[in-house]
Amino acid sequence: RSQRTGEMFHMSSRVAPDASRGELLTVPVIPSSPHPHLQIYLMGGFRVEKAGAEIPSSAWQYRTAARTLLKVLAVESSHRIHREELFELLWPDADTASASSRFRKALHAARHALEPELAARERSAFLNLNGPLLELDLGNVSVDIDQLQQLAEQAMLSGDQAALVLAAEAYGGEVLPEDRFEDWVETPRRHVTETHVRVLLKLVDEFEAGGLYEP
Repeated sequence: RSQRTGEMFHMSSRVAPDASRGELLTVPVIPSSPHPHLQIYLMGGFRVEKAGAEIPSSAWQYRTAARTLLKVLAVESSHRIHREELFELLWPDADTASASSRFRKALHAARHALEPELAARERSAFLNLNGPLLELDLGNVSVDIDQLQQLAEQAMLSGDQAALVLAAEAYGGEVLPEDRFEDWVETPRRHVTETHVRVLLKLVDEFEAGGLYEP
């Protein structure tokens, strides 16, 4: 079966949604907001788009800790994390005072990279500290692995071939390959890979059941 999961992609055009026939699929909807939308991509490598335009890599130059801060939040399923947990993840050898100082600098740098126009003490549209919890504002932020998971869940539940193809094609590759040896990304990376494999296997089953694939 593992050999067949790759072969079925050649058949995707046969089951793709056809708008002329009124075929509609449920896809993630971005809620309306007065702020520009932020899209975070983790599959295939980290990148960020704001209002459809990619934030250049130069925005993160000399801001490694800020970029890592955003990555950690994005791979966390709830997209919120206690600041002391971040201290342990990012600065394990620093004392509390030093880690706290580094955290504040990283948070400021991340906000500036995402919103260079943000005034001092102005609330960010994307990245906020509520008490001890740092969190993404999901009213204005989307993450690709969340979108993949939603599409996969809908497709697996319905068994619809077009929905399964859409979910399969939403997979963009390994999660954060540039951080392959970081412990904090290991579990979400494995989860995304397993989700993708389940979708492929389900799609093969549906192709076989519908007579669209002959082993």
